[in-house]
Amino acid sequence: MNDFVYRELDHVRVKGKDKPVAIYEPIGPAAKVSSAVHDEIKLFHEMRRLYRKQDWDQAELQLMNLQRMSPDTALYHIYIKRIAYFVKTRRPADWDGVFVFETKWTRRDIRIQKTYEIKSVGMQRWNRGQSAHHFVPARS
Repeated sequence: MNDFVYRELDHVRVKGKDKPVAIYEPIGPAAKVSSAVHDEIKLFHEMRRLYRKQDWDQAELQLMNLQRMSPDTALYHIYIKRIAYFVKTRRPADWDGVFVFETKWTRRDIRIQKTYEIKSVGMQRWNRGQSAHHFVPARS
């Protein structure tokens, strides 16, 4: 896995399962990924740390910085909407930072909605013997 750069997107729990899974985005071969992209990934991971701690203001600030770096990245819009929702609904103090899908999705369902302005369709999974890790397509 060291030959390739991945961005951890989220930890999710799907309907009917107790154990969360990590979702990663393959970015590219390590030798070809620019330092700017590495910096963006590092900032995103910092935002995720703040998000899991429920430090909504700081997480949102990081997201604004990320949007300045990469304004067309729908992932940042998704997190901004989540944070707005979580601020209104309050998470329990022992919240584990895992996003819970309340319905089961089929491959057909996994079309990222126009609302988030992503053109990618479907989900590809690469299972490298680590069943708790799923990979999704890189940005289109």
